[in-house]
Amino acid sequence: MSFAEQLLQKDPASKLLGMELLDIDEESCSVSMPVTENLTNGYGICHGGFVYSLADTASAFASSMEGERILSASSQIEYLLPAVMGDVLTAVARVSCISGRHLFCDVKVFNQKRQVVALINAKLISKNSHS
Repeated sequence: MSFAEQLLQKDPASKLLGMELLDIDEESCSVSMPVTENLTNGYGICHGGFVYSLADTASAFASSMEGERILSASSQIEYLLPAVMGDVLTAVARVSCISGRHLFCDVKVFNQKRQVVALINAKLISKNSHS
């Protein structure tokens, strides 16, 4: 079991949202989440905060290193398409740069039709240096 899989087992928020780890390697990660009725807003579309939560989880797992604590520092998200109930979203996160304690990650969130729902640029901070 990978370190990211162990983290997911201990992550009640991600489990509550139905997130599933699809794929992971040294610098990237894919995580899926079904859009259920409980994730929709008054307009019947997936609340942007849940789309962000999926992207945040994927970036944290892509950046995770055995025994090291990685935390989000900042991010920017661009919503391109609405997600609706019944969609299955997949966040694909890739570490683009590591500089000291800072890790930078690019995330694309797709729906089941492979349409891009959101783009995220995330900055994470690790407890240890990666010089």
